Amino acid sequence: MRWCDGTYLEDQDFWRLTGIARGVELYTRELERVEDVHIVAGMDGHASIVAEVTPGVASAVFSIFAPSGEKVACAEVTVPKKREKSENGRVVLRTSMQVDRPALWSAESPSLYALKVEAKDRKGAVRETAGLDFGFRTVEIKNAQLLVNGQPVLIKGVNRHELSETGGYVVSEEEMVRYPYYEAAEYQYGTNLPLSGRSPLVHPVRPLWPLRY
Repeated sequence: MRWCDGTYLEDQDFWRLTGIARGVELYTRELERVEDVHIVAGMDGHASIVAEVTPGVASAVFSIFAPSGEKVACAEVTVPKKREKSENGRVVLRTSMQVDRPALWSAESPSLYALKVEAKDRKGAVRETAGLDFGFRTVEIKNAQLLVNGQPVLIKGVNRHELSETGGYVVSEEEMVRYPYYEAAEYQYGTNLPLSGRSPLVHPVRPLWPLRY
């Protein structure tokens, strides 16, 4: 038994349901591919990149593009003979790049750069291309003050659970706006973080929420 009566007593404001509540997509990929990529980019313009590739990948090209589409940094990393491997046995590649005077990301000005990763085989042919959007920003706490890019930030948030009386975790846009407490909390109390709460830990936030709010 997955759930018991105690489960519902503990989560009286959120029902535990089993099933798929988000869109599912199936696709095929090359055997020689990029399995994972992680980038940390600070307000100083320094970007550290860690990627995991499958066996058969001989090198990877990392390119950073500005919001305008201009390529501002590029680096190619060759898989060394003495390979660093992840816990899953994948080859780990590391590199870093510097972007001069980057447009910083903030909630008011969410400037996004693009990272493009090209995985090449031993013949130099591109086997797979992957990418992600990211922003240059530095988040830190100094003297008990949260700072984003060196500027103090005050976060005001509300809790939110996605639950429909008929659709379970599948909430329509009509139901989003039917109950006024979301907008009431945002406008009456001046919240700037309407997507906080525990529901993102259960499943990803629906793309419609950032568009709606």
